[in-house]
Amino acid sequence: MTNEETRHIRSLKGEFMTNEETRHIRSLKGEFMTNEEFQTIVLKKFDTMEGRFDTLESDLTSVKTKLDAVADQVAVLTEFKTDTEQYFTDTKETLNFILHKELLNEKEVFLLRKKQAQ
Repeated sequence: MTNEETRHIRSLKGEFMTNEETRHIRSLKGEFMTNEEFQTIVLKKFDTMEGRFDTLESDLTSVKTKLDAVADQVAVLTEFKTDTEQYFTDTKETLNFILHKELLNEKEVFLLRKKQAQ
């Protein structure tokens, strides 16, 4: 089956040739793409790429905004952690002091009761 017959069958089925098949047939016939056709293809590709770059730029801006928000949250959490650690340290020292004072008071009560019992 020739390329022409294949194209005819495809067109009857509603199928079309790929760009590569079209270029191949043109080159077999000695036909080549005109400058205008080439420029049109290049401009379409450029427009597509430009749209993709716009999308990427928009996405990058969104990511930067979210990253800034995360950095702010990390700063707040770091400050909270530092404050909490200091609070626990202060509380631990206070409890140790209270336990020490209780021990001293119990010792004094013991000595007073011992003296009273004599």
